[in-house]
Amino acid sequence: MKKRILLPLLAVALPVQLAAIGGTIIGLSNGITNVLPKTAERPVTKQEMAQHADKLQAERDKLAGKSTKGMSSYEACLHNDKVLADMGIESGYECERVKNYRTPQQRLADAGGQSKLVRSCESYFRSSLKDPGSYRYEGSNVIATADNLQVKVRYTATNSFGGRIQDVQTCTFKG
Repeated sequence: MKKRILLPLLAVALPVQLAAIGGTIIGLSNGITNVLPKTAERPVTKQEMAQHADKLQAERDKLAGKSTKGMSSYEACLHNDKVLADMGIESGYECERVKNYRTPQQRLADAGGQSKLVRSCESYFRSSLKDPGSYRYEGSNVIATADNLQVKVRYTATNSFGGRIQDVQTCTFKG
């Protein structure tokens, strides 16, 4: 074959094949393996498709039998875990973690607020400065992560030579 025919053919055919393979891989990795009934390398009949659709609808109706509306997140988690267990599927839900979850705002309030955290952080590192009396607060950031509260305090202080330096000190509080 000549190059002028082969190149356009590769430019069109190769991406189409790669897209088809990628779609199959993505579908398999998402657990979508039984979308259609399994057959022995023959076309699926309309009757088989209808039976499979009825089976899927029955499973959906079973799930929708009891609505989780009005339940707490913990109760809904337990309900969904039970429904999936009845279907023979291991859910992997961590319902106890859902029960004990507190929002970052709640954890910050439980710790006494932003200013208390900043003062605690300052008291922790201020005594280790060369000249604690030269400490000047410049600003701070409080960040609530999934497991803890992190405080970053920007400050200036004098060093051993009497020169003013700027620094940032980070403190982490479990909360």
